[in-house]
Amino acid sequence: MKDFVFDNELSIYVHPHKPSVDYRDGGEEYLLSVIKANPGQRAYSLKLANHIKDWPSRYHLSFRRTNLLESIKEIFNKDSAVLELGSGCGTLTRWLGENFSVVDAVEGSKQRAVITKERTKDLNNVNVFNGDILSICYEPSKYGLVTIIGVMEYIPYYSWQDSDHKKPCIEYLKNLSCSLKDDGILLLAIENKIGAKYFTGCLEDHTGRLFDGLIGYPDRAPVTFSRGELKEILLAAGFKTFQFYHVFPDYKLPETVIRESDEVLPLFPYNWIRTPFEEYSGERLNLMPELLFLKNLATSKLFWEFSNSYLILAGKTEGVNLKTEWLIKKFYNSDRSNSAYHHTVSLLKGDNDEYQVHRSPLCDAKRSLKSAELDFNLIGVDRFIPGELLLIDAFSALVSKNPEDAIFQLIKSVFDSLISNYYTGKKDEEGYHLVDGITVDYVFWNLIKTPDQSLCSIDRKWKFREQLPADFVLFRSLYGSYVSMSPFIKEKDFITFITDILNKIYSDYGEERLIKNLQLEESFQSAVHNRVITIELFDIRPSDDLVNMIKTKDMQLVAKDKYIQFLLNSYSWRVTEPLRWLHEKMMAQKGTKNPQKG
Repeated sequence: MKDFVFDNELSIYVHPHKPSVDYRDGGEEYLLSVIKANPGQRAYSLKLANHIKDWPSRYHLSFRRTNLLESIKEIFNKDSAVLELGSGCGTLTRWLGENFSVVDAVEGSKQRAVITKERTKDLNNVNVFNGDILSICYEPSKYGLVTIIGVMEYIPYYSWQDSDHKKPCIEYLKNLSCSLKDDGILLLAIENKIGAKYFTGCLEDHTGRLFDGLIGYPDRAPVTFSRGELKEILLAAGFKTFQFYHVFPDYKLPETVIRESDEVLPLFPYNWIRTPFEEYSGERLNLMPELLFLKNLATSKLFWEFSNSYLILAGKTEGVNLKTEWLIKKFYNSDRSNSAYHHTVSLLKGDNDEYQVHRSPLCDAKRSLKSAELDFNLIGVDRFIPGELLLIDAFSALVSKNPEDAIFQLIKSVFDSLISNYYTGKKDEEGYHLVDGITVDYVFWNLIKTPDQSLCSIDRKWKFREQLPADFVLFRSLYGSYVSMSPFIKEKDFITFITDILNKIYSDYGEERLIKNLQLEESFQSAVHNRVITIELFDIRPSDDLVNMIKTKDMQLVAKDKYIQFLLNSYSWRVTEPLRWLHEKMMAQKGTKNPQKG
């Protein structure tokens, strides 16, 4: 980094001969104002997260970004010097500065480099450099960790030479590897061009179009790579060893991280992944139930090929440790939830080769807390229960030939188990069974169906001190299912969907009772989020994605407009343009009006 000179006015190092890269997402000025108004905030900053207003600000201000590095921090030597390539607006730079002795952060955009410096200006161990990462001469054997997160997809774009996107990446990594110590680690995070979410209806992350990565990026654009291509790139660049980690929903806002290992696939890894995957740019298509797709990939032994994102650790020598102790780690730290309850859940192999589930508080969170109505108790170590989430059966029921009957049979099995194991022998004033308050999360996504077909609860951190109506516990399964599965629930609105099912268990269950359940859910969610949560009935409705028919005329017009835009932006529409032009000319010669312009 000897070619850089210090800019006293900006407090960053700049390259005197290489121009900066003009890359931005439009949110930089807002971010700088927020960070200046909130100086010295930690990487896991709740205060900065309060200023999230759109996708760009969420990407740069969400503390969930740090989950990526937090998940594997046990591997790092904290005394190492770190080279961060592509610091962006300093979200991960801040985490690195808080955890390592020296951090050299390089950012191509001058505006973003200034934001990175502003975010870390109280950390004397962080140096910020502004320059083109493709033309920097790195100091040999200096760094114990080099990170290239969300950057490699742009290397072929900015060094466009031929159709082989891998070549410039190989050459770049060869040059970069010289900066690593012999026992140093390269950390690479990137989307998978054939990630599961692209098959199920999410737009390609960089082009904003459907299927671009799946068909090999027909236009010049940032490009991502498959698992096989990434292995090829790393080997060709001289790296002797590497370890893949699979990140869901993606490396940008990680929630679940899975270490690639043969022993993981039989352990139901899809149980740990929340779907549907979010489309950050707005609404998305829902072409299939993603959880069922992930299950099929795992049982077909193709799971590793279709991860949404990869986190890869690579070393120049064979002896570098790149493996975490855990096999799967899941973060429960939504930007909207009360940080006092933030925690991780990890799957490890314990004594006697038995698998265990470990739960740990995150940052300043607590292991146990009490509120006015609820107790929170995070169980430290639990036994691993093999089996599938009941949520798998719920998705399967919705796409079966007789979804209503299938869903009813499923909720009836939950009811039978609930009454058999947790009924207190009492009923409320309307005649509904009262069950133990520990059952508040006795729901599809927290129930494992064991090989003997019994149901086992895997999440018992919440407990109402008062007894709960059994219909409320059942309502929670159906309410959560409706919210996440609405693209595959045809025709029925929220009220009808739930009342039709619960009315078969409690004959007098109707809209009035549903409203009471909804109010109790509001109370529960308000306690979890530490703010007043109001759930409006009109906000709970099936998704208006293009797969489903929408009944009202106004909504049909909106869907039609969306569908037209989808067609006009599609690859097939663009490549068939010459044929349409030829057809139009032929019709004009015959004196026939083009029906497409009629």
